[in-house]
Amino acid sequence: RETMQYEVKAIQPTGGGVAFFLRRYRPFRLRALESDPSSFSSTYAREAAFDDDNWRRRILNPLATTLVAVAIAPSDGRDSRKEDGEEEEGQPILSSATLIGPIPPPPGHATTTPEPLHWEVNAVWTAPEARRNGLAQRVLEATAAHARAQATEKQRGCLLSVTVARDNPGALSLYAKCGYEVMSVQEQEAKIQLARSLPRSYIP
Repeated sequence: RETMQYEVKAIQPTGGGVAFFLRRYRPFRLRALESDPSSFSSTYAREAAFDDDNWRRRILNPLATTLVAVAIAPSDGRDSRKEDGEEEEGQPILSSATLIGPIPPPPGHATTTPEPLHWEVNAVWTAPEARRNGLAQRVLEATAAHARAQATEKQRGCLLSVTVARDNPGALSLYAKCGYEVMSVQEQEAKIQLARSLPRSYIP
């Protein structure tokens, strides 16, 4: 089959980025909540009731970064980008993940000195029509690179964590492929917390 063409990038908290978040990411997020409600702690009903200001606060939150895989059309010699990183119409979001942090490490994590900077990974979802193309893994690797770059600027290691339902083998397999390991099991909530540690990148 034809290879899917896409690019992965962070949505910027700028004029074009905010517009993209409202016009393009919001319906993608609501579709995810409606299609796979068991995969999220939030609900479609809750977020569908959000007004524009709620969504703006999300993209403008300094502790939150949303990365998306966006379909790109085969090159026709024209630049598909508008000013401020906003894409032309017709380029759908295929997959996404949101980083929250840096925040304090989860309880029970074996710390090192200096303590690594910690980010939570959430809101991970790939549209059904784009699955089995490696998109989710590519987006998760982009989140790791994004967090690690920030940690390296502060000469710290990087810790990523994610919470997954125990009855979601597909998600557990995905995170294992990306280097996550089981950190704790929440028996009562039937959830598993996974973590991935990344050492500080070399700074010459």
